[in-house]
Order: sequence, then C-alpha cells, then structure tokens
Amino acid sequence: MRYTRELHRPAQSHTAATLLHKSKGVIHLKKKTVFVASFIALAVAGGLTFGSINSQASSTAEQDARLTFDKYIAAVMDGNAEDMIKYTDDQRFLDESSKEIAYESLANDKDVQELEVLNFKKIDGTHMIASVRFKSKYSGVHQIEMPVVKAGDEWKVVIEKQ
Repeated sequence: MRYTRELHRPAQSHTAATLLHKSKGVIHLKKKTVFVASFIALAVAGGLTFGSINSQASSTAEQDARLTFDKYIAAVMDGNAEDMIKYTDDQRFLDESSKEIAYESLANDKDVQELEVLNFKKIDGTHMIASVRFKSKYSGVHQIEMPVVKAGDEWKVVIEKQ
C-alpha cells in the first residue's frame, strides 16, 4: 500500500506586522500568538508521543505472526533451507537431521513456482491461519491453510502431518 500526503500551506491572513510589534528595538510576539504556537507545539508533541506508543502496542500478535509467515514464504521462494527450517514447526519429521535433509532437497529443487497469500486471519493471540494458493511444478495448483502459532516467544509456521 502506498501512502501519499499532500502538504497544504495555511492561508496567510495576518501580515508579519500584525503578529509582531517592536518596542525599543526588541521584537515581541503578541500573547495570543505565543499561546497558539505553544498549544500547537504541545499538540504535535503529544500526538507524536501517543502515536509512537500506539504503534509499538499495535505491533502485536497478528503483525509479528505475519512477519514470520512472510519470512518463511520468502525463504521458500528463494530456496533458503536454513530460513525455512528456522520459521517452521514441521510435524512430519521425528528428528532435525531428516528435516534438514528434506528441506535442503526442497530448496535445491524449487518445487514452488508461484505463491499467493489469499488471507491471513487471527484466531486468537497465539494462533493465526494463512490461506495460500501455490503452483507446484510437479503437482499443479493447490490451495491450503497453514497455521501460524506462537511457540514460546517466537512465531512458527506449522507444517502438519498429512
């Protein structure tokens, strides 16, 4: 998504002379101008502070899970076995060595030709579901749902036994 912001200049209804007056060579701002400027500065500072606190709180379960899922998908498409292993809880394998062998083979083969994430939805604070459509060079087009779960303090894409 692309965000754009148009910048608008406020209409100038006051001249510099109406906002400033000179007294013995010193420029003084009118009290109303100082109050308004201070109020605007405080509002902007408060908005920025609240916005950053809010955005940190917003980086919650769904965003963290989606980031892990996106990293897993990138690893699949790039043929990066190490990252595929890192981001998965693959229940098909009894031990890590057989999992590593299978993932290295998958990474070298690059079976997944195309992949599209159709939906990513939150079930609860520790469980998400990703709906994916992909094209395998051997078996055609498939549409599957992949659980993404929080394991300790990390998110993992669960590859279930079939």
